[in-house]
Amino acid sequence: MKKMTMYLSIASLCLIAMVGVQETFAYFTTYAEASGQKRIDLYSDTTIEEEFPEGSWTKRISVKAEENSIPVWVRVRAFSGTEYPLQFTSVSGKWVEKGEYWYYQDIVTPQQPTDELLITIDAEQSEEHDFNVIVVSESVPVQYDESGNPLEANWNEQIEIERP
Repeated sequence: MKKMTMYLSIASLCLIAMVGVQETFAYFTTYAEASGQKRIDLYSDTTIEEEFPEGSWTKRISVKAEENSIPVWVRVRAFSGTEYPLQFTSVSGKWVEKGEYWYYQDIVTPQQPTDELLITIDAEQSEEHDFNVIVVSESVPVQYDESGNPLEANWNEQIEIERP
């Protein structure tokens, strides 16, 4: 009987301790709830700004990121007929030729478009020529390392963008 009383006493002390522990856990936890939604657009959309002054044989281009675009790396390529070879000139030196593309060395944001790249048509300068110069730009989102430093552009990575 003495042992039974001792076991009941120990069990009741454990029960009291467990109830106290639960209150302590409740004291140190927090519960928060939120509702509603906010759309966040994480897309990289750019536009080419072209200027081809009348009487000039030089097309001036720059690439600008759209208003809500994330920071991007940019490259461009230009096409013309084989009769009209193209010559490229980087006004600031920030455009660098690698293969068939011209790569902009700085990150492009909505606040900071690229500097101008001049594309000159190398043809006899007469009014009889009928030609077209097509400029295509590509962009990839800037990715960052653990320290927040931008990584080099990965032009082989593919992403899918759904637009409304």
